Amino acid sequence: MSTRWDGTWTYKLGVASALNPTWSLFSGIICDPRPTPDDTPDPLVPAGDRLDFTFGLGFDRRAWHIDAAYLLVTSENCRFDSTNSEFSDWGMSTVSGELEDFVTHALAIRVNYRF
Repeated sequence: MSTRWDGTWTYKLGVASALNPTWSLFSGIICDPRPTPDDTPDPLVPAGDRLDFTFGLGFDRRAWHIDAAYLLVTSENCRFDSTNSEFSDWGMSTVSGELEDFVTHALAIRVNYRF
C-alpha cells in the first residue's frame, strides 16, 4: 500500500532547573504536525496536529535518584474518510472515522539506587 505522507518537522523545547542539590524541575513542549495530507487522510495515523506538554520533578539524595514525569498529549480534531481501493486487501473498501477532543495522559516514574 502506498502512502502520500508529507515530510514534517517535530519541534521540541525543554528546560531543566536545579532548585538545590536534592531537587530539580524540568518541563518541555513538543509541536508535532500531522504527516498525512488533508486530501488523503490515513486511518493508520488517525490524529491531527499534536501539541504535547511535559512536566517533571527529580530527587537526588545520596544513593537514591528518583524522577517523576507527566506527559499531556493533545491533538486537533481529525476526520478520515478513505475510499481507496488499496484497503480492499484488508477486506475493506471504505475506512472512515472521526477523532474529537483527543487527549492522552502518561505518567512515568524512574527509581535508581547506586551502590
